[in-house]
Amino acid sequence: MKTIISKLIILALLVIIPYLIIGVNIEDSYKLKRDYLESQLNQVEVLSMGSSHGQSINPAYFSLKGFNLSNPSQDLYYDVHLANKYIDKMPELKLLIIPISYFSFESQLDNSPENSRLFPYLITWGIPPENFSAFLNDNFLLFVDAEVKNFVQNGFVNNATPKMDQDGWMQLSGALQDSPSFYDTYDKQGQERVKFQDSSMYPEQIPENMKILSNLIEDCQSRQIKIVLITTPGLHFYYDHMDPIRYQRMQDNLNSLKVRYEIPYFNYLKDPRFVPSDFANQDHLNTKGAEKFSKILDVEIIKKLTE
Repeated sequence: MKTIISKLIILALLVIIPYLIIGVNIEDSYKLKRDYLESQLNQVEVLSMGSSHGQSINPAYFSLKGFNLSNPSQDLYYDVHLANKYIDKMPELKLLIIPISYFSFESQLDNSPENSRLFPYLITWGIPPENFSAFLNDNFLLFVDAEVKNFVQNGFVNNATPKMDQDGWMQLSGALQDSPSFYDTYDKQGQERVKFQDSSMYPEQIPENMKILSNLIEDCQSRQIKIVLITTPGLHFYYDHMDPIRYQRMQDNLNSLKVRYEIPYFNYLKDPRFVPSDFANQDHLNTKGAEKFSKILDVEIIKKLTE
């Protein structure tokens, strides 16, 4: 009990209070994305969600006004809460795009090594974590406290202001080389990437994630907002290392939602139209790849579902 109380005191003194005082001036990607979206709520017709895989979607190439509300490591809990926060304020919204990744149904940001990202959701959008005990994690406390101290030491200037388009899209630079001399390195990196994702995947998370996603689908359908589930492209250096049992569970869950709610699901994970030069790394499209993918989404999904 004393340990928990001491951690709460540390959280308040070293993290929450300083962040609340100076956080309003931090132009991070969450705050910037919120401000851009809220200035366009009356115009947005297509809203896309998701984790960093969702940054493969560039609304600039849509035939309708779109906005990308994805964020790094954003799980289904935050996808749903963000969507629910805004859909009733978006009179022109016609379509909601929900990217589903290999890890989506079996993970929760609270239990992730990247749970330091919980705090911006609370501060920026007022969305609490699923489990407040995540705030008591030593790694979380040390990370956020370091960020606050760094901000103070830099003279209250944030040097990490993101480069973001007004439609919420942030580019991911770089390109993999389509040369056999790089393949072994890419394969090892892809294996490590999947291993990292596997480390925070738990089947017991599935029922809750399926429940909240089902609720969102029902809410959208009751408002005549169409919803589509997609899986973004990856390279075989990435998906070849996926646990086949986990991947099949993912597909079974998606098929269950597809049948139950009569909604479409498009799986672009192994789409042969994408080559290494379209990717910044094994599972994230770069600027060129995002343009290609977004044009495909516009033709194959957006135009067809909003006619």
